[in-house]
Amino acid sequence: MSSIKSYWKSIGELEGDSSFSRFKYREFQEGASEMEGVGRRSFLKLLGASAGFAGLSGCSIRKPSQKIYSYSKQPEYVVPGKSLYYATSMQHGEQVMGLIVGTYEGRPTKIEGHVGHLDSMGATTMIQQASILNLYDPDRLRAPLFGSEESSWADFYQWYQGAGVMDSKGDGVAFLVSSQMSPSFYYMKNKLMKKYPLIKWYGYDAINSDEVYQGLLEVTGFEVEPVYHFDKAKTIISLDSDFIGNDESQVENTRSFLKNRDPEKSEMSRMYVFEPSFTLTGSKADHRVQVRSGDVEDVLCVILDQLSKRRLVSLPKELISVIEKRAVSVRGILNRGLRDSIVDDIRLGKSGALFVAGRRQSKRVHSMCYLVNSALGSKCVSYNKRRFSEDSMVKRRSLDSLSELVVDISSKKVNTLFILGGDPVYSQISDIFLNEKLDSLSNVIHLTESFNDTSAKSKWVLPLSHYLETWSDLLSKHGQHSIVQPMIKPMYDSLSVNEFLNSLLLSSKKTGYQILRESLISSKGSKLVNSNLKKWIHEGIISKSNRKINTSVRSNRYLNDLKKLVINDRSNLEITFNNCSKLYDGSFANNGWLQELPDPLTKLAWDNAAIISPVFAKKNNINHGDIIEIQVGKNRIETPVMVMPGHVDNSISLTVGYGRKEVGRVGKGVGVNVNQLRSVDNFYVNSNQNITINKKDKTYLLATSQEHWSIDDGKNINGSRQNGRPIVREANKDEYRNENVFKDIMKGEPLPAYGAKSPWKDVAYDKGNQWGMSIDLSKCTGCNACVIGCQAENNIPIVGKEEFANGREMHWIRVDRYFEGEIEDPRVVTQPVTCLHCENAPCEQVCPVNATVHSDEGTNDMVYNRCVGTRYCADNCPAKVRRFNFFDYNQRNPQSAVKDRQHLFDFIKEPDKSIQKQFNPNVTVRMRGVMEKCTFCMQRIRSVMSGVQNKNEKLKDGQLQTACQQVCPADAISFGDILDKKSKVVNQKKSKRNYDILEQLHLKARTSYLANITNQNKSIKNNKRKNSV
Repeated sequence: MSSIKSYWKSIGELEGDSSFSRFKYREFQEGASEMEGVGRRSFLKLLGASAGFAGLSGCSIRKPSQKIYSYSKQPEYVVPGKSLYYATSMQHGEQVMGLIVGTYEGRPTKIEGHVGHLDSMGATTMIQQASILNLYDPDRLRAPLFGSEESSWADFYQWYQGAGVMDSKGDGVAFLVSSQMSPSFYYMKNKLMKKYPLIKWYGYDAINSDEVYQGLLEVTGFEVEPVYHFDKAKTIISLDSDFIGNDESQVENTRSFLKNRDPEKSEMSRMYVFEPSFTLTGSKADHRVQVRSGDVEDVLCVILDQLSKRRLVSLPKELISVIEKRAVSVRGILNRGLRDSIVDDIRLGKSGALFVAGRRQSKRVHSMCYLVNSALGSKCVSYNKRRFSEDSMVKRRSLDSLSELVVDISSKKVNTLFILGGDPVYSQISDIFLNEKLDSLSNVIHLTESFNDTSAKSKWVLPLSHYLETWSDLLSKHGQHSIVQPMIKPMYDSLSVNEFLNSLLLSSKKTGYQILRESLISSKGSKLVNSNLKKWIHEGIISKSNRKINTSVRSNRYLNDLKKLVINDRSNLEITFNNCSKLYDGSFANNGWLQELPDPLTKLAWDNAAIISPVFAKKNNINHGDIIEIQVGKNRIETPVMVMPGHVDNSISLTVGYGRKEVGRVGKGVGVNVNQLRSVDNFYVNSNQNITINKKDKTYLLATSQEHWSIDDGKNINGSRQNGRPIVREANKDEYRNENVFKDIMKGEPLPAYGAKSPWKDVAYDKGNQWGMSIDLSKCTGCNACVIGCQAENNIPIVGKEEFANGREMHWIRVDRYFEGEIEDPRVVTQPVTCLHCENAPCEQVCPVNATVHSDEGTNDMVYNRCVGTRYCADNCPAKVRRFNFFDYNQRNPQSAVKDRQHLFDFIKEPDKSIQKQFNPNVTVRMRGVMEKCTFCMQRIRSVMSGVQNKNEKLKDGQLQTACQQVCPADAISFGDILDKKSKVVNQKKSKRNYDILEQLHLKARTSYLANITNQNKSIKNNKRKNSV
């Protein structure tokens, strides 16, 4: 690894595009100095007229007449201004996350991870953080709908009984259900089946792990789900798997992976990643290899063939025969030197080797991964009994179940369909015609949080409660049985799934709490429940059971499938379908935080696009932003193109979750629905069907942040980009061990002539508490959880696509993504950047009104009431971390509402009343014309320090956490008192990996970084496009 590297943020920067230079060197972004369509003179005219009207109406302006009422009887534990915290759980896909929810006076405002839950470990992903915004979504369904008219639950039950839906013991009635991880759901399902035994049940998830389960079933004979122990791994071979990103168990996998990646330890694991497009896992790889998703199977066969020939594994003879033939026929898929290096690493620690495949890979790949892990005696994976696999609905693959439902509707076996959650009409694929079949049904009843495409096809649309309004329980893959409890009374006239199923029994009405209690008693006994229920609710966890199964090769069903292997023609164009890291399957399409969040790798917001490689783009004369038509069979879509370095050639990556027709105001008209290009046989990957593309004569604006807030790194110094002021610093493990080499890597531009002296007298920050932060780039995966955690904590607004494209996004913390290497096959490094809280802060020196000042505790503070919006501070900030409110973005939010009128100036909008409930009352909501930035979560500092001082105690290390630190799945952020010599943040700042960005400017930043350390194989020269060695 060379000590001098060239880092670049975008193709525009690499190629010296003038637009990048404008972003980088302009004092303010284009158009930032003027209102939209209004020149300076016109603005002054309007201002003068407004002032005149204000003078005329001044006498009539009165204070608002609303009144504040005190409690007639104050609730127990409620103290105005202080949060109460409750434990609950959230299901996302098949994953269960334990959570702690902070509430203010009965309204939840912030979500954190449950330290005692094995899937969250005290952290969360961006999805859990943003889920609170779905609770307060003004576009949620508020009351039952009959057709398009508002109705009531009483009308629904009157219809339900009058129509005699269940008169024939449920004959002709079916339920279509998304994955359910709740024991109490299956308790209610069984109760319903006892009364109506002829009901049919079907399960469907647009994003599922069916290929994983089927592959393991065909080898072991058991319904199992894998549990990976990356902390025990020495060599990881990731096959199209994003286990620290888009795949499930992100927090658990990230923590486990990073335990064995500590540069201070004598050994680090090494990871090889094979994938078509960049993922978070690929960005942390020591060696990343571009491979089309449909060719991953060939790569695995080549490696297995070599392992077998070297007698490192003992595989079934029939399998060896199949693999040998396959390896010979695809000989060119993997360079021999790279193959041998991987096999050599495995040989050095067989039990520490782990093959892990992504869920979009075929069941054949998962079968082979099980076989090779088992043959190696890998201690890095175990298997748990699959949850609720005894239920026939769970055993069936999603696509098989949905196909069976369509057949049953066609044969008149189903005339009434209850759809519990989800949006199967939106996610309909090309050869399962559910959409058309729904029209032939007598009754379709949809229970949903928000009106969607499936709702438009339903006779009755019934409001579903949000999980923060619900009593229930959940079972994690580790066997942790946890509580789901409401944080707030249902905001609208809604029911949970369990309450709805109970209501269909037409017996006595029961609350969710009563159903949960009844379910627990049926499984654990009344004595245990009566004595422990309060404790379980308080702790959030009911019990932990051992679900581990000792597996072995008990079935050879997989061989039949392997013998049918068809070699893909790599000259054919391939399409891969990715679930969106933000919107998932489209269920978060109306969430403004997630829509505006830049994708961790493409940096694209407010859209999806067809991702292609630079080579493929050049070959087909396609440019970034061009519209292309993609046709698969009879189906076609038009979508914009994004050219992405590091993407495999002759392949297109499409993201699901966008393009919903029926959606709220935020998600309306955002993106393209790509589901219609999918089919049963090509659900995640299409390498076989004839795919054609056609460039259209039009373009489309894609809003990306990849060139926003670019820092002047002194790239002209010594003639190398970032060689002057290295923003990102990294080294290989061997270089890190070599003190002399590492010192050279950590060096940058020499200090200025005046050395380390300030032009003014330095302040000694050596008393009280002095706050500082350290960010470990070896740990950071770039997942963006910190960005959403900060947004939820600090009332940060969304600005919309147009303003985002103008470079006006308001995020206080951004995650910069840098490429290093050739444009066709670069590496990726990510770096969170927030306010550095410089002791010699350049912003403070230029503010004419003292709106930005330095505190006695070393923090750079903003006084919002003083700010007059000169933006001199933003111009003088070398890290470009200050954000200016060019508009009152809360007014411009698509979901804003007309303000209750109290005086003349109330002809404006404000955040919808429901959205206001999410605001953190300890953080000021900023208005137009005000500068803002990271505050080190000063409200948290004041709250914790107040409690510590009242108790006359000393602050303990770790007792105080910022929002970004607390949410981080990688535990990459440390924060604390830098005068506490035993604190974690001080120890990290003592590390030889520690550095300050732009230290040549003598900023004396309180936020520092630890250099990224990789573990590349010395025998592999570079990750070239041909995997050369």
